[in-house]
Amino acid sequence: MTSIVVHREEDIERQSETFRRYLKPDIMEIIDVVNEIKMGFRPSVIARALNESIDKIKKKLAMMKNHGLRIVCKIDHYRMGLLKTVVFSRNTGWEGYEYNYLLKSYFETISPSLGAFYIIYTPIAAGIEADEMVYLLDPEFYFVTEITVYPRPKYKKYFNFTLNEPINDFHLVEERFRGYIESIVLPELRTAKILDWLDLLIVKELEKNALLNLSDIAFNLSVALGRNVATRSVRKHYHSHVIGQGLIQGATFAYSPFPANSSMLVVLVTEGSPKINYALARAFSETFMHRGSLISRNSRMALHLLILPNRDISEFTLFLRNIEDVFENTRIFIANRLSAKSWTIPFLAFDQEERWWSLESMERMMVKYHIPQQMGAA
Repeated sequence: MTSIVVHREEDIERQSETFRRYLKPDIMEIIDVVNEIKMGFRPSVIARALNESIDKIKKKLAMMKNHGLRIVCKIDHYRMGLLKTVVFSRNTGWEGYEYNYLLKSYFETISPSLGAFYIIYTPIAAGIEADEMVYLLDPEFYFVTEITVYPRPKYKKYFNFTLNEPINDFHLVEERFRGYIESIVLPELRTAKILDWLDLLIVKELEKNALLNLSDIAFNLSVALGRNVATRSVRKHYHSHVIGQGLIQGATFAYSPFPANSSMLVVLVTEGSPKINYALARAFSETFMHRGSLISRNSRMALHLLILPNRDISEFTLFLRNIEDVFENTRIFIANRLSAKSWTIPFLAFDQEERWWSLESMERMMVKYHIPQQMGAA
């Protein structure tokens, strides 16, 4: 266990150092474009948006890849038939959990109480309710979410290129938040009309690397499945199902902006109207500290994950006091950043014949493809 923790800390430090060393204005321009693109994360699309040559963009993207700067897809899980249930329990350890193959994220808390947050994929109409899945965890509280807000950092507002590091201007965050309350509209919720297993496999690859070309995806899937997956099949499903049905919301930059030894993982749980929770998530998403938000349309609750530098604790506390008037309740948890794990979509829980989620298909699929019980953490 110690070696795993040390490796995790070293990985965070390496990402943070890479982030500072190579995140220059020209790279941030690419990331800014990618944040806005809804489909077709190709060099030609980025080049056209920036009025640069395709070769020049390809070189910059290759440099980013070589130095570990990643761009990943933002997935609309609801359209894929997946809700996410946020669970807080005093019980820690995901390995023995009966539904661990449906975990999206896991992280342990150290304050104000020892415990763990579990984020569990809850398939829509799969024959099991969220209540049944979370009961085994003995939760103190939980809520089902439908909306995911991904990071969309605004480097012109929240990055200091002189110091070469992100900055958190909480006065600006509050201003943006209150502005969004007045203008923001909740996203539309609908599920895909056509969905099959190849769609899920393509999305899984793009969730790890948004800039893979279709032949790369076909090759990766052929290796993973032990049988040939034709590029033309991947192309057909990508354009008709994945892009055509809006399974991808866009892309985002994957990074660790702050060193592990001088920052903390903050879990902010807010209670208020869905619109207010969504407005706060959108304001947070423009900063580099934001790691993601989950919004419930029914329970009036939301979870916001933030990587907060130690130096910003006082300003963050003041910020929360300034906005508490619009929320019914707020709760803050400090998590063990090194305990955080995340997983991609649980594609093995998808019935290829029924073309929808089915927990009964999981064991059969794992045996068929010789895959261990828990799909490895990302």
